[in-house]
Amino acid sequence: MTENQSQDQGPLEEFLEPLEAEEESLEESAPPSRSGEEEEIPWKYCFFCGHRIPAPAKACERCGHALGPFDPTTPKEYFRFLFCGLLIVLGGFMPVGPDAKVMTLQTMVGGLFFLIGLGVIWTSWRAIYSGKFRSPWIFALFIPLLWGLWRFLMPMLGPSLDYYQQLAAKGYEFTAAQKADFEHLKLLAAHGAPLTFKELFGALGHAPPEWSKIRAWFWVNGYGPAFITLGSSLGIFLIILGLFGGIRHSKQKAAQRASSGGRSRRR
Repeated sequence: MTENQSQDQGPLEEFLEPLEAEEESLEESAPPSRSGEEEEIPWKYCFFCGHRIPAPAKACERCGHALGPFDPTTPKEYFRFLFCGLLIVLGGFMPVGPDAKVMTLQTMVGGLFFLIGLGVIWTSWRAIYSGKFRSPWIFALFIPLLWGLWRFLMPMLGPSLDYYQQLAAKGYEFTAAQKADFEHLKLLAAHGAPLTFKELFGALGHAPPEWSKIRAWFWVNGYGPAFITLGSSLGIFLIILGLFGGIRHSKQKAAQRASSGGRSRRR
């Protein structure tokens, strides 16, 4: 700064000049601000020593052990989907009806559901180990769910046993589907199982519950289909919870971005 400039400069400028220089130095040394859209590095914890390492790593940097599925940071939903797949696979080895010699896996539909159960187990186990979740096998659970609901509820929603008996007394020729429904209803009645929703809820609401009728209902319809329906219904329930949770999480993210944007504009 020359003498003429210093003479022309007033006392206020002389006071503000060092403050401006200090502010420029602070701005240069300040770390870059992180935006809310940057992806944070996921972390895992070693099951043996508890050391924290990045999720993409396959082994612990401290003790050298491989990162197995027993990671405390693994979402619990992956283990729940694994349980659903195990229920479906277990149902494949159970009777498809009152004949204990015929397993659900021995039927074409049971084999398809057994394959879906294996796919759900594989997807869940892969997600537990690597953190990458793929959903095609999970959404395939809609197929066994609809089949199970049809198998257990159609006898109660369709024609009654008395209706079929009246048609049989008149000499009516049944179709293959009607004949199968008639035989199934007669089998339910022979074992004392509920034939209507009123009888089913009456057996459940009885004090104490009439477990013999409920057991007969599951036995005639098949323990295998019951396990398959239970596993698929739990899986679909988890999918619905995940959708609502994702919507809530996206709303929270949008609110955080809006608030961070407002703070940056105020600055």
